[in-house]
Amino acid sequence: MERRIAVINYHRYPTENWPEEEFREEVVELAGDVTVKLKLAERESFLSRKKVKVREVRKLAEGGRQIAIVSTHYGPEPKRLAALLFARWSQENYFRYMRQHYGLDALVEHGTEAMPDTTFTVNPARRKLEAEVKRKNAEVKRSQAKLNAASLEPSFPVPR
Repeated sequence: MERRIAVINYHRYPTENWPEEEFREEVVELAGDVTVKLKLAERESFLSRKKVKVREVRKLAEGGRQIAIVSTHYGPEPKRLAALLFARWSQENYFRYMRQHYGLDALVEHGTEAMPDTTFTVNPARRKLEAEVKRKNAEVKRSQAKLNAASLEPSFPVPR
């Protein structure tokens, strides 16, 4: 079985708009079993100077704007290529949001920092075991108190 690498990307500056008659409505399944109706058209085209033959799929957006997708993958139908690229956009939007609002880039650090020799650190496993010992000791004390309370003689006279 021969394996090849295919490219799929958004074409930011496509050539002139295609006629609206070329677009047909397709039901596209996105991530999470979400389905949407998109108007799609497909042509074979060439990328500028290098004359690389690509498959171009366009989505007709509201207002007549055309979003172009180019790919060297000729296998799936056009709606599958559109779903793949829109899934990628969803991921890019998520990461952009996380960087802006949650400092995603600051969470991971590749480095070390000096730590003084006198710094006291506690092993998390030991801390967990010590907490369990305290809990068991408290259980023992409660049980002893119940036992002692049951074995004490009443302090008031018992009628005969």
